[in-house]
Amino acid sequence: MVRYKLCNNYGVSRIQTDRLTMQGSCFWNNRLLSEEDEEQIIHLLRQNRSHEFHGFYSIYVFDAPDVYCLCDPMRSYPVFYCCHKEDLYISDNPYWIAQETKDRLDGKKAEDYKLALFTFGDETLFSSVKQLRAGEMLHYRDGRLTVGKAGAVYERHYRNRSYPAWMREHEAALKQAFTRLIRFADGRRIVVPLSGGYDSRLVACMLKKLNYEHVTAFTYGDPAGAEVRLSREVARRLHYDWLYIKAEKEDCEQARDSEEFLAFFSYSGRAVSVPHLQDWICIKKMREHGWIPEDSVIVPGHAGDVLSGECSDRKGWLYKNKTGERDIRKAAQAAVDYLFTEKFLSRDEKRYYETCVAREMRRFSSAPDTASLYESWWLCERTSKFIINSVRAYEFFGYQWWLPLADRGYADFWSEVPLPYRADQKMYCDTVKELMNQVLHKAIPREGEAAGHFNGMKKLASRYCSINARNQLKRILRKTDEMRREYERGPGLMWYYFTRNSEEYMDFKQKNNTANYAAGEYYLKHFDDFMEAERAAEP
Repeated sequence: MVRYKLCNNYGVSRIQTDRLTMQGSCFWNNRLLSEEDEEQIIHLLRQNRSHEFHGFYSIYVFDAPDVYCLCDPMRSYPVFYCCHKEDLYISDNPYWIAQETKDRLDGKKAEDYKLALFTFGDETLFSSVKQLRAGEMLHYRDGRLTVGKAGAVYERHYRNRSYPAWMREHEAALKQAFTRLIRFADGRRIVVPLSGGYDSRLVACMLKKLNYEHVTAFTYGDPAGAEVRLSREVARRLHYDWLYIKAEKEDCEQARDSEEFLAFFSYSGRAVSVPHLQDWICIKKMREHGWIPEDSVIVPGHAGDVLSGECSDRKGWLYKNKTGERDIRKAAQAAVDYLFTEKFLSRDEKRYYETCVAREMRRFSSAPDTASLYESWWLCERTSKFIINSVRAYEFFGYQWWLPLADRGYADFWSEVPLPYRADQKMYCDTVKELMNQVLHKAIPREGEAAGHFNGMKKLASRYCSINARNQLKRILRKTDEMRREYERGPGLMWYYFTRNSEEYMDFKQKNNTANYAAGEYYLKHFDDFMEAERAAEP
């Protein structure tokens, strides 16, 4: 017997019919799908043609005797399932499945979760509840369950092109991706979290190039810092409305332990991801003060960096391998080294995590080189489960979102680009600079590019120092009095959610813990509260 329950009632668009539920939105044949396309959607799933969908969605089909569940290539809307006794449980809410099956928190998975910021593979924090990975489809019929990749997901097949030809194709791929965004927005206000980096700047500049008029940009952070200055300058040159969101220590302290904050943690974490808090207080303020319309579409620049070769900035040696050289062990070592930069790992712990990562990397059988193995794993694991999952903050306050740089067609384009043009994001950066000259009339450096020797040393350390070497350097350089002054100055908004004074802050920092690690601890501390809320919600 199949038992299912869909619980997501936040800012999520959906298609709902007797046989089908789609959370999110997607295009097929350049047309935004609706309830009238029920038969076509089911037909495409049966034919294993989900690669023809372009958008951000999960799909549930209950068409006896078949059940299908599909997660898009970015895992935009998580899908959970569990086989228990004679029943298959399916939901967008893992707490409900765990409640129904009497499942419990797994202590080992909880430790992995705090360190990595997410659970690995198809695991959740529960012992038995599973999740669909990015780009996976579940099929159930007559008691038989199969789960696997729905077509090619982040699998590379390089093509030979001249560099000018690649630049033209890149421009065309961007235009297609942003045309889909514009059709989805349909005249609504687009809100861009505009940082000092290239990804959000590419979003803002493409909207200007395609003459979309209803755009607001916002940023936050140190008002005297480079990121705020660059965001303001770019918005001014594009003639966009620009908001600086000033969030104070008191804002975070008031939110801490509130029912609203706990509800967000439950919704965002969902037994897989450490909740992403950077935008949360800013979206909350914009909503409460009415600074952006209620039907706004929020458009961050997520995933463009990894697709285009940003990983080479921290693991450049991977990109020196020749096409055809695939070394899963080296790729897994590189992923673990970067993933656990802030933590000391014993030799056994490091070996354990390398084994976990390597097991997932074997799914990408067509990867032509070691760098592609690394990138594909990074996209399907950290990017989808932590970075993309940050959109939960937008949904929580009732806003829809779109990710043009995570568009399926845009990802497919990058899957064909050879290593030399991804290394150091060569083609991506050249495109952004060319676009800036067109719409800004100036190629404005991104944050850090003009920072000189200090940032250069940090980059070298990131590329070539081991985890332990970097952490030892931090311990030497970080004095107690410096950390106390840092807390009083403002160490970053996230710390104010989890530390009440400079002593608590220093205790965390001296253990080499990050604010995201603190968020993971907070989530686990309240895990029983989330389960209790699920029990209380049962009719």
